[in-house]
Amino acid sequence: MYSYFENGQKGCESLDFYSNISEEFKQTYQLYNLKGISDKILKALCFIYNRKGNRQNNFDNEYCSYLYYWLGDKIYPKVNNKAVFSRIINMIYEELYRSIPEYFIVCPFVYAPIDKVIFNKNKLLFDYSKDYVNIELDTAHDLTTCDEKYYNYINQYISTYKEAYSDCYNGEGKNLDCSYFSTLFKIEHHEKLSSYKCIQCDKCREFTEVKRGPEEQPSALAKLVPQDRARTSNIYLNKTRDSGLSRINILDSSENTETTKTIKKNYATEGRHSKTLIDSVVEELRDSLAENPSSKDFFVDTMSSQM
Repeated sequence: MYSYFENGQKGCESLDFYSNISEEFKQTYQLYNLKGISDKILKALCFIYNRKGNRQNNFDNEYCSYLYYWLGDKIYPKVNNKAVFSRIINMIYEELYRSIPEYFIVCPFVYAPIDKVIFNKNKLLFDYSKDYVNIELDTAHDLTTCDEKYYNYINQYISTYKEAYSDCYNGEGKNLDCSYFSTLFKIEHHEKLSSYKCIQCDKCREFTEVKRGPEEQPSALAKLVPQDRARTSNIYLNKTRDSGLSRINILDSSENTETTKTIKKNYATEGRHSKTLIDSVVEELRDSLAENPSSKDFFVDTMSSQM
């Protein structure tokens, strides 16, 4: 959802909250050089104002949580001061609360006094709580490979989660808002939330790409990591999240170009009901090996492990 705020909307320039917040940035907080981000912030507020105004009966309150972390991510690096950050956040929410002519509340007040380190941890944990379902699907197989960015983001998520879990359930809870942490994650999910992984392999390539359904919103991670980030090594099946199709990925090898093309073509045209995908793959590989003996060394170990 962060992309909605990044893109923002125009059309609120004549509204009181828009002009009042703009003036506060120019006058009261001029010292902190917020001019460079003020226009983006105002357009983001315009977006959520319009979204709430147009959908009061079915407004998704998750937008408000995303807004808070999006604002903090923009403002805190500029001010680097807990008190100043709190005043700016309070000012924004007060204007959204009292300056709306239609008298509806865009988003409720948030408890703003928060240390920058804790804010960043909370944001990372919040993002992980929204991303872990996608990560679980992307890394469903033990041999899933990924590029360096995706590998680092998964590790950052998990290390922050483990630290928070330990502090809240095994420690004294002094380094985090544990009541907030407990609203993000169920304790019974601890094992899986601590165990997602992929094998870093920047030279691997994805043989086919599975597209997300139009109803799926990009995750926080997707904003930062390319869509082809999660890949698989050797040959295996990775069930997709919605379409029921499978994804076959093969390590990049010039010797196997024709073989992989043949598998892809035949599976696309062959009918899923006549045989399973793995049967099709095995049959195609056997035929290919008969025609291209030089490919045998590449596939023999892989096939043995899959059978």
